[in-house]
Amino acid sequence: MKASPVLIVLVCALVATGLIRRSSCSSYPVSTLAGWPTPTPSPSTSPTPSPSPGPGGFIGPAATCNLYVSPIGQANNPGTYAQPLTFDKAIGDPDAGTSPAHPGWTICLKGKDGKYLGGHTALVNGMATAPITIRSAPSEWAVLDQPNGIGGDSSVGGTASDYGDDPLWVAGNYVTVRDFEIMISNPNRRACRRMGLALIGIGTKAINLVIHDAGVGLFASEGQQGGEIYGNVFYNNGWIASTASKCTSGDGVVGPTGYGIYAQNTLNVKVVEDNI
Repeated sequence: MKASPVLIVLVCALVATGLIRRSSCSSYPVSTLAGWPTPTPSPSTSPTPSPSPGPGGFIGPAATCNLYVSPIGQANNPGTYAQPLTFDKAIGDPDAGTSPAHPGWTICLKGKDGKYLGGHTALVNGMATAPITIRSAPSEWAVLDQPNGIGGDSSVGGTASDYGDDPLWVAGNYVTVRDFEIMISNPNRRACRRMGLALIGIGTKAINLVIHDAGVGLFASEGQQGGEIYGNVFYNNGWIASTASKCTSGDGVVGPTGYGIYAQNTLNVKVVEDNI
């Protein structure tokens, strides 16, 4: 026959000795504490699971997606998860026509359908009080890759020549890009490499991005006015030109170079904080 379990209560007193505080505890069976009510056990609760970070390591805020896009989306789709738009159509790329997005909307990039290849230009506009957000879809991680994103002398393989060859050029105003990855996968380091991301529009923001293997990782122009660059990770950006003359087009920078962030500013305050 099993003995009934005995509940033990710890009675503790804090003792202060100078700058050190310690606790003095004694244990007593409940049966010896006359008049003390038997404690009611607390109901067990299941912990709320924490969201898992994407491959980039970031967990962004919960998103309500107004439009979904995919590398295999169609320009005439309604922009639902099952029938996503093309990325270029959603962001108003000049080659795709006017974006259906409105100020305050969130454009979510599906990450399960492959990389977003090529150069992209966002002309869509938000408002100061209702910016447009471009981000990975919840629980997914999107990657923008421009395999042809190298410029300069053709003798070293340079082909890119204008901003449309950058993985992402944000020319619209009040647009926030966040929680995805930007890269140039071309292994040629003897030609100029294009910018990973350019922030041109007023009030544009880059938050929690991973940008790597580009030329200049992120270019923030003076036109950005009051924008923000926060919480981004930059690595492996730059190139090694064999001679100065090999790198005179593309980004317009001569010779070997490459910055994680290249920023300009003339008006308002531009926030650049907590980037690696």
